[in-house]
Amino acid sequence: MPADEAGIRSGVTTVVEAGITFPAFCATVVSTAQTRAYAFIDPSLLYIATADFIAHRLRLAVDWKNQDLDRARAVIETHRQVVVGRKARPTLKLGERESPTLTSALILGEEYACRS
Repeated sequence: MPADEAGIRSGVTTVVEAGITFPAFCATVVSTAQTRAYAFIDPSLLYIATADFIAHRLRLAVDWKNQDLDRARAVIETHRQVVVGRKARPTLKLGERESPTLTSALILGEEYACRS
C-alpha cells in the first residue's frame, strides 16, 4: 500500500516501515511520500521478505555470518533522520544460548542510543 494511502490521505501523519529492504523503502516511500516516514533496519544480508519467510525457516536470516553491522552502521549514519530503530528476531532453538539478530540489535542500540 502506498504510504500516503495509509498515511496522510487517511489522517495519519507518520508511518514506520518494518518489513521492506531499506534501499527499496527510501526509493519508494521516503523520496516520494508526503507522509512522514521512518524505518527500522535489519542488518541481515539475507533478509528475504517472502510470504513463506523462507530465510527464517532455513535459519539463514539468523545466522551470525549473515549479519552485517558495518552496513547497518553506514545506513544509520547516512539516514539518521529516517532510521529510528533496529528490527530483531530473537529466535532460538532448544540448547542455543545466543540469538545473532537480538545480539546485533543490542550492539547497535548501545552504539546509537540517545543520539540525534
